[in-house]
Amino acid sequence: MPRLALLLLLAACTPAPRGTEIGSLTEAGRSYPILQTDQGWQVRAGDFLVRCRADTEQDCYWSLRHHQATIRRLDNIETPLGG
Repeated sequence: MPRLALLLLLAACTPAPRGTEIGSLTEAGRSYPILQTDQGWQVRAGDFLVRCRADTEQDCYWSLRHHQATIRRLDNIETPLGG
């Protein structure tokens, strides 16, 4: 997947503003809080809030999974600049 596409996927992830915790989900043995924010439901994943496609636990789960996959792909890209 081209870098631009990966970066666009991450654009949906914003630095973590505050929200009201309304639940949580578990993925790979870790628990992630689901927050109600001005932009709708979001999952706190480390330093980021991942926007859920819709305000459901299932949509939050898949948004989190896509975020994690994108982070793993970015971590595996070798940077040609700076050698």
